[in-house]
Amino acid sequence: MKNRINFLVTIFFGLLLTICGCNNGLTPVSGNVKFSDGATLDRGTIIFSGDKYQFYGVIQSNGEFHLNGLNGKKGIPIGSYNILIGATDDNDQSIISDAKPKPDVFNVQKGQKNICNIIVERTEPAK
Repeated sequence: MKNRINFLVTIFFGLLLTICGCNNGLTPVSGNVKFSDGATLDRGTIIFSGDKYQFYGVIQSNGEFHLNGLNGKKGIPIGSYNILIGATDDNDQSIISDAKPKPDVFNVQKGQKNICNIIVERTEPAK
């Protein structure tokens, strides 16, 4: 009888964890990156840099990104992150200016969608 009760308690807590979506405090973060003229930034890397960790994402051809979490898990810890973006053309020349992206800081919040839409400036054409 005792083994059966232990089994049922184990099943109950297992189902509870599944239903609650235990995610170790990680929150998904995604968004898109565009130039100030409205054109999509179709390549590059985005970094969210916090006090303890940095999280990376690849900017897709449609401008979307999803951040990669710790050990391949989806999502990052809640907190404030500085945003860094790098993107180059086919000649390995930067296509975005050194100006800070807007926003340049993003606060990841628990229970929110955490969608970060970012605006960057183009580099000035070479003369």
